[in-house]
Amino acid sequence: MPELRRELLPGDAVRRFGACLTEQAEKLPELTHNQDAILEAGTTLITDYSLLPSIFDDEARSLIFTSLAKRQAAAEVATDPAVEREEKNFVFDVLTLLAYAHSPALDAHRLEIEKEEAPQRQAQTQAIYDRYTHGPLSRELQAGIDAGLLDGVKARLGITPENEDPYEVRVLSIDPEGGRTAVGLNPPHLDLVPDFRRYKQDLRERAEQMKVELGWTNTVQAWVRTPPGSDKRMLCIPMPLAEKLLYPELTAHNRHYDEAAAQEDLVVLEHEYTHTQGESSVDGLHYIAINLEEKRAKHYSRDGSSYPDVEEFFDDLALVTGLDVTHLFERAPKGGRIAQVHRDIAAHLGLDGMLEVLVASPYNYLLGNGSNEFQCAAFDHVGGYDGVTQRLIAQEMAKDGGSAFDARLEAAAVRMEAEQTYRADWMERRARLGLEVITDMIIRKRGQIRVRDLRS
Repeated sequence: MPELRRELLPGDAVRRFGACLTEQAEKLPELTHNQDAILEAGTTLITDYSLLPSIFDDEARSLIFTSLAKRQAAAEVATDPAVEREEKNFVFDVLTLLAYAHSPALDAHRLEIEKEEAPQRQAQTQAIYDRYTHGPLSRELQAGIDAGLLDGVKARLGITPENEDPYEVRVLSIDPEGGRTAVGLNPPHLDLVPDFRRYKQDLRERAEQMKVELGWTNTVQAWVRTPPGSDKRMLCIPMPLAEKLLYPELTAHNRHYDEAAAQEDLVVLEHEYTHTQGESSVDGLHYIAINLEEKRAKHYSRDGSSYPDVEEFFDDLALVTGLDVTHLFERAPKGGRIAQVHRDIAAHLGLDGMLEVLVASPYNYLLGNGSNEFQCAAFDHVGGYDGVTQRLIAQEMAKDGGSAFDARLEAAAVRMEAEQTYRADWMERRARLGLEVITDMIIRKRGQIRVRDLRS
């Protein structure tokens, strides 16, 4: 049998985990109650999956591993074999997402997870982006940003020349989502209308072609890509959106493109810029805590339209537990250190609550281009958004009989009554988003308040 290289010896990783666990227990008292069992379960995971010590180089990654070890320890003593099996499958799914780059055993799943960014396809993927990049317009948009186009969101993020993370603007000569980003564009002269129509049609066709070349199932309005091994993120914006932001004369003749529409376009750029500055997801990837990262981008860009499931899930979280994650973001530039934010969530919800919240990925990621079976299985295991919410409600009820939660619930019901939120479309939208638990509780509370008011 060949001798293992020094960095592959599991003992090194076990020692690193033990040190991390001791440090974490000083900040999260719940770990002091079963630290030995968690250490033993973590050791089993490290040994079974040949985890490298590098998994503990990052504090946020270490905290997620500890939460998985705690979950594994609980599964080991489960009295129901089905529960034990399901919980261990859940641990495996999340661990694969967390550690595939730090485990020779789990690395076999890399291509299933990374897809177009896997090592086998990196050069091909980069070549595709290069081919669709419009260099002159990319430089012009960067110049616009440098001249103040994004000063508002930079101020909200606390960006300075000294702390701004490197990024690269890529204006892509495409019009994704069936031409959505070109809405509002009009030629400055009537005699250019035929050419303009052909131009927009060409951009739509190029978007479809780029989608095929990348192996995507759908296109999105704008996005950020981090090339593997690079510390510079690519801010990818479609050409029509860049043109509307840079050339007001191209929208001046469209009576439907008003100041509000222009602000919506700017918000798209602000949202994606936020993704280039700091991060809330583990390793800056799309797998663990990507919902928190989208919430951060929505918060700083003041984006009220994208990811409605994320917005309302975190609203429900605040209603149930009193934890508003945006308050955690506001304590430091760019939303703060990812490990600190995650640890504060764990301090408020417990490690199990933190883990479940952070694997409740947005539907766009579960159903879109970056979808993978491990992320979907983890979401399904926790029962989606409502499954997480139900367990957090039970946790709140165990604290004080639920009195604090009930007070927040009543305040929400009163506020929504005053705002006339209760409509069939509101309930239908919440149901489509998989957010029925709090919807039903608010409706019931509204009925109780009406009965009480009638009696008084």
